[in-house]
Amino acid sequence: MQDSRKHLWRIVVEKIEDLAVSGCYEKVNNIMSFGMVGRLRKKAVELLGKPKIVVDAGCGPGSSSIIIAESNPNSTIILLDPSHRMLRIAKDKVERIAPGRINAVTGVFESIPVADNSVDGLVAMFSFRDAADFREAAREMARIIRPGGRLVILDIYRPWGPGLLLVKAYFRIVVPIAVSIARCPRKLVDYKSFLKTIETMLTADDIVNLLKEHFENVAVKKYAPGLAIFYAEKPA
Repeated sequence: MQDSRKHLWRIVVEKIEDLAVSGCYEKVNNIMSFGMVGRLRKKAVELLGKPKIVVDAGCGPGSSSIIIAESNPNSTIILLDPSHRMLRIAKDKVERIAPGRINAVTGVFESIPVADNSVDGLVAMFSFRDAADFREAAREMARIIRPGGRLVILDIYRPWGPGLLLVKAYFRIVVPIAVSIARCPRKLVDYKSFLKTIETMLTADDIVNLLKEHFENVAVKKYAPGLAIFYAEKPA
């Protein structure tokens, strides 16, 4: 299962890289979510509080890091992504807003090159579902967050029954329309691969139970079928 997820992860990373380089990544996301993605990113960042050091895990082209930088002018932001191309794009964008406050490191959820108990918060926005091993990812996130620090995950989870069918239909219908409206090449978006990441993703209850193994005050707020923000605190 992990090997198949790693293969899928490589495909998805390549697609996101192409979208980011073309400038289509956030355009498509905003259109296909009817503007909800930007608002949810802000809600997720608000839950972080005012961290001195925060990790944006799976930062992609830096969409979430920009919001973190604008909301927390005194925070140092660690950009974490397996893609060198993504890190370059993200760092260039965020450095303009937060010069001198950005560190970029190459890594994956299962092996984060950050010291134990060294960060005040970690966000993973639309990236946690691409982890090859969810249990190891949760363990690593807990390792680097200091006692009392916060974890916020904004992502698509795998809904049950009709909910999953609804999410699949949404991706098959709305995503191609969003790509056309954004005037982006359709070849850049392989929605079938993105669908597979949802099919192999955990359910909301699974994510909550997994986080409870390492964190306390775990909570989830669902905003749409298959879309939620998960919050947790590392025990002090």
